[in-house]
Amino acid sequence: MRLYPECVPCMLKQALEMAKLVTHDRKVLERVLRAGLGILQSERWNVPQPIVAFKLFRKVSELIGVEDPYREIKRQSNRFVMNLYDELEGIIESSKDKLMTAIKLSIAGNIIDYGTGRPFDVDETINRVLRTDFTINHYKLLREDIEKAETIVIFGDNAGEAVFDKLLIEQLGDKKITYFVRAHPFINDVTVIDAEEISLEDIAEIKEVRFGDWDRGMSIDEAVRFAKKSDLIISKGQGNFELLSGYDAKIYFLFIVKCDVIARAVNAPIGSQILLLNQKYR
Repeated sequence: MRLYPECVPCMLKQALEMAKLVTHDRKVLERVLRAGLGILQSERWNVPQPIVAFKLFRKVSELIGVEDPYREIKRQSNRFVMNLYDELEGIIESSKDKLMTAIKLSIAGNIIDYGTGRPFDVDETINRVLRTDFTINHYKLLREDIEKAETIVIFGDNAGEAVFDKLLIEQLGDKKITYFVRAHPFINDVTVIDAEEISLEDIAEIKEVRFGDWDRGMSIDEAVRFAKKSDLIISKGQGNFELLSGYDAKIYFLFIVKCDVIARAVNAPIGSQILLLNQKYR
């Protein structure tokens, strides 16, 4: 999914908010915005938005002198959801369809997103998602594929949200699970450090996926080739939908619609909960 014009002011706003986590120095903020304008002017726009966004945010990190300005926010997100863990586990165990409930909670966790600029309420989102149906619903297909699968690859999205994913993984049965995280800090996306905080490595193999010329992890292409060797691929979040929806791969996309661009792409209103399988594989 390529970058759309509406993504450009959104990315600049994200870059500014990211810088303000560290400094309110007017000169530094001006340099951040000028650098952002330069990158957005020089980069190709026929690539997924996260590819361009990473180059922009990496430059912001250099200008403010902090590699991971969202580190404490991510730690707080993990801690907040871990404090809910027993309660959420109880909701799953007491439900009629445990897998369905775990998937809904995993999608609810996608609301923990500091890249959209929208305020969010985790408790309200959990209650709403549990009460309502998927706007796009390929649950029956996913359940059948889970039952048949021995190996499953999950592309993780955000810290905090990964705790909800952990609850889902516990409902997948005796499978070999690989969970992809970012090889580098990228807004509040989950990294190895964030995954280790919630002991995700106890129930899944953690692998890193990188953007650009990072010094570790698989490229997006390499990660997709790896995932296609598994029996089932699950993708969490809008960013991963933008990254992966253009690949010829059978992927289930789980996310909440949080911007107009994605709303148009899936023909669903903002706030919708989506469980979508690529059209070619339905």
